[in-house]
Amino acid sequence: MIALRLRTLLLFGLAIFGLTLAGGMTSNVWAHGGDDTLIHSCVNSSSGSLRIIDSDGGCRNNETPLDLSGEASGGLTGVERVSEVIEIPWPAKVHLSQSVNFPAGKLATGGGAKSFDVTGVSAGDFAIDSFPVGNPPTGWQADLYAGFRFGTGTAPFTLEVFAICATATL
Repeated sequence: MIALRLRTLLLFGLAIFGLTLAGGMTSNVWAHGGDDTLIHSCVNSSSGSLRIIDSDGGCRNNETPLDLSGEASGGLTGVERVSEVIEIPWPAKVHLSQSVNFPAGKLATGGGAKSFDVTGVSAGDFAIDSFPVGNPPTGWQADLYAGFRFGTGTAPFTLEVFAICATATL
């Protein structure tokens, strides 16, 4: 009789243990619910990597679910390159400043300067500064020292200040 009780108790304990183990394994897998209007992903707890999954997919034991809206907020549109070019006669040993302004509603994303003679050869100038103008930036400026020339030409050279601007939704 005691052996039967022990056997029953042991089987009952093993059944409870098995159910607890199975329940613990499945509770760590996260389902997303099938909403097709969201981007469904799982973030790995140790590495931080993101894994995109189907709307009815699930995350693994070491992952946390992360659902994202399918619509982006803000961003860049209307990207364009703008520039201003000035001609500098030779010989010249001068400091020059030139700037370019953007169309209304545009902001700077980057810019720079370059200098060439009429044949396309680099004029050997030094850009001292190249920077956005304004806060928020609505133009670009470059300062140049025109001090020497590669080759033997005497043709005038040009300084071009350029920038990339875009319509930004802030």
